[in-house]
Amino acid sequence: SLVARLPVGVPAGDYQVRVAVETPTRGVVTSPFSVHVPRLTSATIAISDLALGTRGVPLRLPIAPGDTAWFNPTAEFHRTEPMQLFFQVGGVPRDASYRANLAVLRRGESQPLVRLSVDGRPRSEPDPISGEIDLGRLAPGNYLLQVQVTTPDGGSAQQTRAFTVIR
Repeated sequence: SLVARLPVGVPAGDYQVRVAVETPTRGVVTSPFSVHVPRLTSATIAISDLALGTRGVPLRLPIAPGDTAWFNPTAEFHRTEPMQLFFQVGGVPRDASYRANLAVLRRGESQPLVRLSVDGRPRSEPDPISGEIDLGRLAPGNYLLQVQVTTPDGGSAQQTRAFTVIR
């Protein structure tokens, strides 16, 4: 299998992306997919993409000295290993607060199976948030992780990421 990370710096905006991989004997090009790159240093609240991973899949993004975000490009997770989550919140002034509400839903359903909330104050711009989610109570299947960040003044931003629980 081929797994690699290639950082590409782009300005905030919406993009259509294709990935091409070539070897000496063959090649493949993915179907196009959409990527939204938020402006995390503006006056409007924004959330980065959600990085989901596990320590069992040794793919890491160094995010700060001594700190790592884990990611799993297959988005498949074993029930026995906690899923690592990392994202960044932008657009919240340092003297303000925010709440990050996380919900795990079975795909196609509206009732959350897992809910978590985190209250925070930005330590930097953008503000990093990391944690882990216990998947042990989830049956194998397809799920969505929804993260909504709100501020007391009514600001709100949301990101959703699909993942699959196996065994």
